[in-house]
Amino acid sequence: MPEAFVGNKTEVPGGMPILAWVDRVRDYEVEMECDRFTAKLHVWREVTGDWPEDVSTWWEIRQARKRGEIEHTTETTPATVDGEGIVYCGYCRARWSSRDDRCGLCDRVFEYDEEMMAENKLIERIKRDEGVSTHDAIRMARSGDYDDEQEADNDD
Repeated sequence: MPEAFVGNKTEVPGGMPILAWVDRVRDYEVEMECDRFTAKLHVWREVTGDWPEDVSTWWEIRQARKRGEIEHTTETTPATVDGEGIVYCGYCRARWSSRDDRCGLCDRVFEYDEEMMAENKLIERIKRDEGVSTHDAIRMARSGDYDDEQEADNDD
């Protein structure tokens, strides 16, 4: 039965073919009798000559965070949102379709400006009141298809 090899492209040292990287990581696991995470670190060092500066986006770190083995970071980063409602992390440049509080890849807490925070609240209100998807709520909020003043009065 084939073995699954899980990772993401941020773990591969620049320019190294992914299949060569997988083979080299497996070699290190056997040679050093170490876990996969340690093997990935050593491959990085072999290729670049230095230890990686930031492993927060690596697959094992993300999974450990999800399991609660590693605490969430308190570091913040600005987030930008494009016209389609896609959120871009200001630190790792990951893109997300929802308006979460933190980046799912590097775990940094998003900082939105005042206008963006007001729009986020409106979008959440539209989703709750109208029962629509995030994408439709964004479209309604930006097109003016939602009577925000009436709903705001009801919230008071």
